[in-house]
Amino acid sequence: MAPTEQALQALSTLQPSLDVLLEGMLTAYSPTGEIGPVVEQLRAALPSWSIHPSTDDIGNLVATVGQGPVQVALVGHIDTVRGQVPVRRDGDRLFGRGAVDAKGPFAAFCAAAVAAVSVEPRLQVHLIGCKDEEGPSHGARFAAPHYHPHYAIVGEPSGSAAVTLGYKGTIKLTYTRRTDSAHSSNGEASNALDDTLTFWNRLLAFHSEHTVPDSAFTSLQMRPLSLQSVDDGMGMEATLRVDFRIPPGFDVLKLQTFVARYGLGGEVRWEGWEEPVVVEKNTPLVRAFLAAIRAEGGTPTFKKKTGTADLNILSPRWAVPMVAYGPGDSHLDHTPTEHTTIPELTMGARVLTRVLLQLAQRESGQGRARP
Repeated sequence: MAPTEQALQALSTLQPSLDVLLEGMLTAYSPTGEIGPVVEQLRAALPSWSIHPSTDDIGNLVATVGQGPVQVALVGHIDTVRGQVPVRRDGDRLFGRGAVDAKGPFAAFCAAAVAAVSVEPRLQVHLIGCKDEEGPSHGARFAAPHYHPHYAIVGEPSGSAAVTLGYKGTIKLTYTRRTDSAHSSNGEASNALDDTLTFWNRLLAFHSEHTVPDSAFTSLQMRPLSLQSVDDGMGMEATLRVDFRIPPGFDVLKLQTFVARYGLGGEVRWEGWEEPVVVEKNTPLVRAFLAAIRAEGGTPTFKKKTGTADLNILSPRWAVPMVAYGPGDSHLDHTPTEHTTIPELTMGARVLTRVLLQLAQRESGQGRARP
C-alpha cells in the first residue's frame, strides 16, 4: 500500500474520535484570556493519539509529533470570542463556540499530524495552540522566535477546498474631545459631542475616497466600536473608538495625518497596528494544497480575507511558505449558530494529511531540510 493510502487509513481509524475530540474542545469554553479549560481538556485527550502536549512559558499548548528533519508548524488558536453557543449535535452538524473559529481547524491539525507521521519518518510537526488570537495575539508573538520551520500553516476556517493567501491589516483609533460646558442657547460654544460627530463625518468622507467598488479586500474599511459622552456640569468629554481594516499598499501615515489635521483638537491614540499580508501563491506549499484538494474531489479556490489572523504576525517573521487553512465556513465565525459538519472536518484532515506527506517527500528528496 502506498504511503498516502496508509496515512489516510490511519486517519480513518482516528475518525470516530476526531469529532469527539472537537466536541470536548467546544465544551471547554475558552474565551480570550481564559484558555485554561481547553488546555486541560487537550492535555487529557491527546495522549491517546500519542500526542503529549505541554504549555510554553506564555501558556500556549504545544506538542511535537515526529522527529524527522522536515519541520512543519501547524499554528492554530484555541481561544474564542466571548459568548457561549450551546454544544450540540444535529445530524452531521456539530455546534459550539469555536467549531469554526478555530478549534475545528486545530482538531484537524492534530489528526493529520498523527496520521502523516505514522508513515513518514522524515516529518516533524509542531502543533501550536495559541492563546489570545482573538485579542492581542500574545501566543503567536511569543511562539515566533522559538520555531524555525520549513513550512507553516495557520489554522483558520477557509473551507476544506480553499486556501487563504491574504489578510488585511488593522489599526484602532481612540479619539477623545473635551470642552467646557456652556448653555445650550450659546450656539457658538464648542460641544465635545458635536465635535466628535463632526470628526466622524470627516472620517466617513476620507473612507469614501479610499473605497474601491466591489473590492472589500483592496478598500479601506472602518467601523465604530463605541461612542460615549459625559457631561458633569463643568465640562463635556466624548470618546469615539474606531477600527480600521487596512488593505495592502495603503499608506497608514496618510490616515494618521488626516486625523491629526482634521481632529478638531481631540486627543488621539493609535493602537493594535498589524501589517496586511499577502503570501506568495507559487510555492511548494500552495501546490501541495491544490493537489491534495483535487485528490479529495474538491475544486480548489483561493481566498483573501478582510480580517486579520496570526498569519499577519508569523509570515514576516518566519519568511517561509505559509498559508491559512482549515475546515469550516468562515461566515459562521462569531455567530450564535456557529457550527461545522463532520464531513467538512474529515475532508480538512484528509487534505492536511496529504499536504504534510507531499512536503516531506519534496524537502527530503531535494536535501533541503534544515537541522
